[in-house]
Amino acid sequence: MIDLVNRDEVGIDRDEVGIDRDEDENSKDSSEFSKMFENSLRKPKRKLSVGDQVRSEILVLGKEEIFVSTGAPGISTDGVVPRKELLNPDGTLSFKVGDWVDLYVTQIRDSEISLSLKPASKNLLSARQKSKGALTEHHQRGDLVHGKVKRIEPFGAFVEFRPGVEGLLHISEMSWSRVSHPSDLLSIGQEITLKILKTEFHEGKLRVSLSMKQVGPVPWQSLPDRVRKGQVVEGKVTRCMKFGAFVELVPGVEGLIPLSEMSYTKRVVRSDELIQEGQQVSVMIQEVDTDAKRIALSLRDAGSDPWILVPQKFPVGTIIYGKVERREPYGLFVQLEEGVVGLLPKSKAQENSNFVIEKVKLGDVIPVQISELHLNERKIALEVPQDPNRDDWKSYTGFTNSSGFGTLGDQLKAVLEKKKK
Repeated sequence: MIDLVNRDEVGIDRDEVGIDRDEDENSKDSSEFSKMFENSLRKPKRKLSVGDQVRSEILVLGKEEIFVSTGAPGISTDGVVPRKELLNPDGTLSFKVGDWVDLYVTQIRDSEISLSLKPASKNLLSARQKSKGALTEHHQRGDLVHGKVKRIEPFGAFVEFRPGVEGLLHISEMSWSRVSHPSDLLSIGQEITLKILKTEFHEGKLRVSLSMKQVGPVPWQSLPDRVRKGQVVEGKVTRCMKFGAFVELVPGVEGLIPLSEMSYTKRVVRSDELIQEGQQVSVMIQEVDTDAKRIALSLRDAGSDPWILVPQKFPVGTIIYGKVERREPYGLFVQLEEGVVGLLPKSKAQENSNFVIEKVKLGDVIPVQISELHLNERKIALEVPQDPNRDDWKSYTGFTNSSGFGTLGDQLKAVLEKKKK
């Protein structure tokens, strides 16, 4: 016998039962949606290939090109079709943004997909496939190939060296010399010889890296005989820096002229004070280090060296007037003639009470005597004239900013003639 149970007695609330059922249904729906979402993520993305037909939606109408969606699930890259292909015979355009059109993939390069109303030629597709197969079969890294320049970009040039197969010639691989822009060396349609540096497939696409400069020998491994220590050569200034200037002696081989080797006759603070980028200059090679790929150059030694005649012009004991070029806490640098400077130490100047070094200004012409010559180091030590029998110069206090130089006798003669007047 079955007992009937009163729902009110048991305490079951119908509303509560209804809520529980709704929650169960919502939970079930949410779980199913999550599974569907996860399955959509796991679904492999479709990869387009040249020759594929795609249903595309027009996104943007440009003056020369029309941008469309690829119409393929999982592909976010938009495609490009030439505007002229969608024009009517009378030159008008019937399509508008949002319209759909059937197109064919004609080219895929990096993130760019080119489309057309007409399918790509089967012969061209077949040639491309054969070229890729032949490339991987018969061409290896280091092989030389001949190609034609198809496109020039700021970063390099694309060269077709097999039907439908292009490689990238980066700007850094064009020449051993510095190249500002690829168009300085190459032009569209130009045929060149290249070396294959690398071949690889990336996302189903063949990528080939090419080099033009490595077709020939490496410059540092085959320096010409004229690039030797002691030789004077012609070169082109490539860069002017704070510490000196770089000069290209042969393509791909540069040397450095430090500031100290710029001039004998002028104190150079910046290299561009004397030379400019692109200028042809004569330089003397002071040192060549092929292992470190460094060449030390001198601009001043490539010309006449005023120090060659210093022993004859300024033997020890010679008294001469010179121009104060620079003053330091330890003494005065005095220019004896163009390119020849000596040092009058402060300690030496103070030995003579008649010479007040503190009163001397830059540009003043003062009497000095050669006390020491160090030709190998290109240094001349000076002192105040010490001839006890020559007192006339002591009364000469008219230090001037004259640029003329001469022996002490010539200057004293002028002083004596002034006194007679």
